[in-house]
Amino acid sequence: MSRNVDKANSVLVRFQEQQAESATGYKDYSRYKRPKNVSRIKSLKEANEWKRQVSKEIQQKSTRIYDPSLNEVQIAELNDELNDLFKEWKRWQWHINHTLMEKKTKRKTLEDGHLLANAGKLIHGKRYFGRALELPEVKEWQESQKQNSTDIVNIKRVPKNRNDFYYHGKATAALTEFETNWTPILKAHYNVPVNEREEEETTQQTQEMHVPALSDMEHWLVQRRKKKLMEELNL
Repeated sequence: MSRNVDKANSVLVRFQEQQAESATGYKDYSRYKRPKNVSRIKSLKEANEWKRQVSKEIQQKSTRIYDPSLNEVQIAELNDELNDLFKEWKRWQWHINHTLMEKKTKRKTLEDGHLLANAGKLIHGKRYFGRALELPEVKEWQESQKQNSTDIVNIKRVPKNRNDFYYHGKATAALTEFETNWTPILKAHYNVPVNEREEEETTQQTQEMHVPALSDMEHWLVQRRKKKLMEELNL
């Protein structure tokens, strides 16, 4: 019996709303289901009302996500809902600015400015609001960012006058003894003449060895990637 009464009341309320809309033009958009396809709305006023409903829902859920009683699963679900609502809000915004408005304008309303100011933090294409910034995946990302920042080399601290040991390491007694013992053996094996003049020329060439600059390394890497891509494409 109560179901029939509720149904009759809901029908009566709907009829009264239709009468009020036809008489005064007032429509309570919060009682209607939002259209999925925003392009079907051809009225600028109606599109702004639907966008306003999305903004209200975003503000409500943005406040709720700070609730300390929510667990991680509830926070993650609420954060996903906020991401979906934000995408829907952007669809309405784009439809209004590029389809319904005759004159394009960059002016934003106070409501839009407040919404964009509290748009969360964008991480890998996904927004995180409120307590969602405490989720494990966000903490892992923050730790990785800290690690990457410590791995960056400060170029200002690199010495400008670079000696041989800067690139090749410091010559130790063991290394000198090894080269002294094995150099004549290897030269004899490969039929390389051993004389002081040649050793002096070799030493001079080693000292005048060209160290590639950063631009040379970048060019070499580009050519290497290009060659690999050509091999993959069989060109």
